[in-house]
Amino acid sequence: MKTRAAVSDFHPAKQIILDYPDDELLLVYDNNFQYGQNFFLVTTQEAKDKLLNPQQEETGLEKQDIEVHDEEELAPFEYHTPEPQPWSSLGSEMEIEDERQMVSQQKLVFRATRALQLFGKAVSFSDLDPADPRAGVVDCAPFEDTTHTLSRLELDCAVQACPVLNDNSSQTSWRCSRNAHTQYSPRILTDTERTTIQKSQEFIEFLTSVTPRMVLALQQNDIVDVFSDEWVALPGKEELVERCSDDHLKEIRSFVDPTFSEDEGIACVHWHPTLQDVVVLSIMELLPLNEQVKLATQPGPSRLLVWHFSDPTQPKVVLEAPDGIFCFEFCPSDQNLIAGGCRNGQILLWDITSHTQRLLKQETEKLDDSAAAMETEVKEEFKPPSEKHCAASAIESGHRMPVTDIHWLPGYFELSCYGVPLENKTKLCLQLLSCSVDGAILFWDIRSAKSAELTKRRRLTDKGGVKTRPVKYLDLKWQPLFKVSVPSLSGSSVCSLTCLSLHIDADKTSHAKEARKFLDNVDYADLQQTPLHNVKILDDIVTNIFLGTKDGEVVHTNWRLQKESGGKFTNSKPHFVIPTHKGSIVTMERSPFCCDLLLCVGGDSFSLWKDGVQNGALQVSRCETHLYTSGCWSPSRPAIFFLGRSDGMLEVWDLLEETLAPIKFHNVTSSTVTSIRAQSGGGGCHGDGGDDADAEDDADYDAKDQLLAISDSLGTLHILQLPRELSDTGTQELMDVQQCVQWKVKRMEYLQKCYKCKDALHKVVKEQQEDEEEHQSQCEGVLDLQQQLPQMDFCEQKD
Repeated sequence: MKTRAAVSDFHPAKQIILDYPDDELLLVYDNNFQYGQNFFLVTTQEAKDKLLNPQQEETGLEKQDIEVHDEEELAPFEYHTPEPQPWSSLGSEMEIEDERQMVSQQKLVFRATRALQLFGKAVSFSDLDPADPRAGVVDCAPFEDTTHTLSRLELDCAVQACPVLNDNSSQTSWRCSRNAHTQYSPRILTDTERTTIQKSQEFIEFLTSVTPRMVLALQQNDIVDVFSDEWVALPGKEELVERCSDDHLKEIRSFVDPTFSEDEGIACVHWHPTLQDVVVLSIMELLPLNEQVKLATQPGPSRLLVWHFSDPTQPKVVLEAPDGIFCFEFCPSDQNLIAGGCRNGQILLWDITSHTQRLLKQETEKLDDSAAAMETEVKEEFKPPSEKHCAASAIESGHRMPVTDIHWLPGYFELSCYGVPLENKTKLCLQLLSCSVDGAILFWDIRSAKSAELTKRRRLTDKGGVKTRPVKYLDLKWQPLFKVSVPSLSGSSVCSLTCLSLHIDADKTSHAKEARKFLDNVDYADLQQTPLHNVKILDDIVTNIFLGTKDGEVVHTNWRLQKESGGKFTNSKPHFVIPTHKGSIVTMERSPFCCDLLLCVGGDSFSLWKDGVQNGALQVSRCETHLYTSGCWSPSRPAIFFLGRSDGMLEVWDLLEETLAPIKFHNVTSSTVTSIRAQSGGGGCHGDGGDDADAEDDADYDAKDQLLAISDSLGTLHILQLPRELSDTGTQELMDVQQCVQWKVKRMEYLQKCYKCKDALHKVVKEQQEDEEEHQSQCEGVLDLQQQLPQMDFCEQKD
């Protein structure tokens, strides 16, 4: 114990050992662990004597027990009545009370009696239906009593967590291998064998027996249309009719041309403004934007393909281009004029007036069975007519990098060379704007800047019996009206623009439709740019524009040039440049119902913006694992928009039903979705001519159905038919969307106020901390001065 100190086994009994009176202690080894240890220490002298002399003590105890028993036998027995003892609770009554059933509801008492005249008479029983009113049966359906609740007690239950394992074995049956062969080429009969089979009696009997059934089947197909929808003929609102076909999107057409689409993808898609069965797409090699910029100096031939629903095997017209077309758009006032942007920075114009009749014409005549007719068909099939561009911008005055987006200005105003909105007396769409990766926005005018001699002007010409309006006077001489440069967020460089969106008033755009009536009497060569001194300036035109960049920034700026003090015009500074998306912005489109609501798609998210709100986006979706490649609004429902993904899926979003997840998914293709464009009108042929009136009878979709054109990176164009639930507009849907947008605006204003209050509070706290630090430093300086004062007094006295 002295050696090991506190580690010793005898340390707990140290004081007892020191107080022991005798010199020797008794330590007993206990092999049976009678007291819980293998040894025990005797700490009293009586216990030591008892352990050392156990026999003497046991003998004395036996004698005492014998004397006590003898005394008990000699004493007489007397009975004493037990006295009641007070009851002490040990908790058993609580267990009994818990197990006892208590009646918590009042018992119901039923009394059944018979009429007095029936007492003592025999009783006859018979079966009676409970539903019979004579039975007098009252059905008491079960219901939940709110005044009575049952509390369940906790029970101890055992659960086997380990599964029961069984050892099983099986013997695979081995079959002997056999040689197999596959026929990969057809067996062709000779002319002799074919003639023998046709003249055989079995072949003639087979045709005789099958002919009546085939004739009957063909007659039934002509009489009854098994694919017709009978619900359409019912009166009333069609959206109230629940149909199975209204649940999913259905692909009704697919266009692909192996001649032009080999190893190339579709960059842009647009529907024809008036011919609803005509769709135009641009074919080019799809590469990342950085590689496209490198290839801008290496032009390669490209083309636009014009497809018609009547012939999905080949395009109707091929529009040629000197380089890849990133974007194009139809002129709103002239559906035969197309403007497109090239990879080399040029702006091109195509005039398809001469091909309008070909697009309207439907093939209704049957081809002859002759070989000459087959050869003619093959030649026409693989040689669609081509059309070159009628005008191209000057290379030295255009964009220096690929053109990423292009838009026509509406016909209710035009711009001066300084970006000032002016009154457009012709109501024709004559100006357009384009953006590029070089960070510039160029404004173009298809009218000549200076008056030309009448002999040199290009008049209306007849080409194939169709009047055309060529704009050859612009070819390689076309220069932009003015230029707007957009600086980046840092200000040291310009933004790499990928798309743009300008504000268009839906009420004023109706003038463009009226302008189409005067196209037969107007030549673009006769039109000239309006001088500033002879035109009215429009102050109510919104000149603000939204821009998307390659870095995911949303830019809001003004295209009007500002005049400095020295008289020089400069670009306006952006109102805001907000980084929003983690990738290049691919789509900026305004809602056709709310012109101030903007959909922005880029990277792995999308966002909603509103004109007049400069604090940020109204809504930004969460970041997904996939990338969004395109998007567009629904032209019939204000709350619906569509998003295309890089994995080939199509998402349908509803702002009123679900804002965090899409309401529908549809697998369109196995490659990347490159462009989505919804048809502005219903399906069917609704052109200006009347030759296509019978085309609706041959279509496999209703004229009122909404169609969606989706292109992919493999060069295939998919036409999807939307269900009625995604195309029929509700009565209060537009009002609900406007209220939803107003609520989002109020929410953003509230958050901005909260952020300002928080910043002000942080500023006040920071100022208080600085004041406290300054006050503390001043106090420390005073203390140091007080400590130095006695020493200074002592030194003065000593001196």
